[in-house]
Amino acid sequence: MSDVQQQRAGAIGLDSRRPVRMVCLDVDGTMLGASGTVRDAVWHAVEMARRAGIQLTMCSGRPGFGVTRELAHRVNATGWHCFQNGASIVRLHDGQSQSAVLDDDIIRRLVARARETNRLLELYTDTHYVTESETRVARVHAEVLGLPYAPQRYEALPPPIVRAQWIVPHHELNALVAEPHDGLEVSPATGPALPEHVFVNLTRRGVDKGYALRVIAAE
Repeated sequence: MSDVQQQRAGAIGLDSRRPVRMVCLDVDGTMLGASGTVRDAVWHAVEMARRAGIQLTMCSGRPGFGVTRELAHRVNATGWHCFQNGASIVRLHDGQSQSAVLDDDIIRRLVARARETNRLLELYTDTHYVTESETRVARVHAEVLGLPYAPQRYEALPPPIVRAQWIVPHHELNALVAEPHDGLEVSPATGPALPEHVFVNLTRRGVDKGYALRVIAAE
């Protein structure tokens, strides 16, 4: 490492004398672009990191099933991964979970609000999700996730539920965020597949990607 590189590393808190032990990979806008495919150069870099003994883990707002699970399995089939903005922490090969579950009262309030406003809400466990919405956006999002589109009542999803998600047009975001979301972290994000909409992730208070990565690093 050159003197300039060492100075830059020090400026962001990196110590060039210590080897990198773990690298976290995002999905949308990082591994995947608007094309929905991963470039060969990315897989080449993944293989180089593995050969160097670096632990690789997915760190995504997406759920850990469908297309994202396939990516995570190829990145690290036996390791821990962070999905759903940190709410879902799963080890793929044996299904072990250290996920952060949402309280039942919170779920009931969100479902009531979705039905009152006719807003698109999705509820997630580590392995499944549900929405009652029959809109085009709900259908497209299922396709993006690589899952069948099958609207059901929210009560059909077996617990434990780890995350909820609103999907709204950009012009509705400020009003939505201003609504009470007691006990929740509210994290808006965008994705290349639905650029005209915002994904508003709802996880348990204090739960985000940083929380999940601390759990994974401890493992």
